Amino acid sequence: MPGTKASPTAPVPSYTDQQVTEAKASVCAAFAKVDHALDISGARKSGDDPAMQLAVAASGRQVLDAGSRYLSTKLAEEPATPPDLATAVRQQANSFQELMIGYLDEVSNSAPEQQPALKASDDATATLRRLCK
Repeated sequence: MPGTKASPTAPVPSYTDQQVTEAKASVCAAFAKVDHALDISGARKSGDDPAMQLAVAASGRQVLDAGSRYLSTKLAEEPATPPDLATAVRQQANSFQELMIGYLDEVSNSAPEQQPALKASDDATATLRRLCK
C-alpha cells in the first residue's frame, strides 16, 4: 500500500568470542550451583518424623524457587550467552517453577500431571550438563 513503511528491524547484537566464552562460563557456573543445591536437598533424609518431612519438602521447594530465579537473573545479566544454552536455562527455570507449584499444590512426583514438568527438568538438566562440559 502506498505510504506504508515496513517496521524497522532491531539490529541483532554481536558479541566477541571472549564475551560469549565469559557469558557461558558465568551461566554454567550458576547452573552448577543450582544443580549442587538440588543434589544436597535431595539427599536429605526425613525419616518418619513429620516435622522433618515438612522441613525436607520445604527445602526442596526453596531450591526450586530460588534456583529458577537465580538462573533467570544470571541469564539476563549475560546477553552474550549462546542461544542453545540460554534456551536450556529458560527451560530449566520454567520447569522448576512448574514443579514447585505442583508440589505446593501437593501433587506427588508420581502423579500424571507432574510428569511433563519432571521430564522437562530432566531434559534441560541433561542439555545443560552437556553444554557446560
